[in-house]
Amino acid sequence: MGTFNEYGCGPRCLLKLLADKNTPMSADEFLVQFSPRYPSWQDSDDDPKPGLTSIEMIFDIARELGLVSKPRIEGDYSEVIEAFTNETKSILVRSLIHLQTEVPNDHISLLTYIDTEHFEIWCPLQDGTDIVLPFPAEYWGKKRCSGLILA
Repeated sequence: MGTFNEYGCGPRCLLKLLADKNTPMSADEFLVQFSPRYPSWQDSDDDPKPGLTSIEMIFDIARELGLVSKPRIEGDYSEVIEAFTNETKSILVRSLIHLQTEVPNDHISLLTYIDTEHFEIWCPLQDGTDIVLPFPAEYWGKKRCSGLILA
């Protein structure tokens, strides 16, 4: 059986946003609230993956948590800068290439800083810890990143 820390990078980013907004929710509370609607998260599934989400699921959960009303996906780096700095939007980062290797991997992190030269993301790790990782701007394309803008 998989664990929430292994599969829940998207939900863990939403929990981080809630905590940053002084409305914390524990992983247990999150799973109690949302597991019933996602059968693949439940122990009764043949291979449960609690917290594994599609982009649509992340947006739906973010709406229910009051974190977004009109989400959008943006791949253009300059548009993500605009949304983050001028619109002050919370942005999740989807990377399709592993952040520390070149292996294909679908991962969600939370953007903490971005400018024309570099960006930084808060990254939930599978062991339950987290880390802030800095990257030069060119890694946005190299890691096949897109911004999930919570507007």
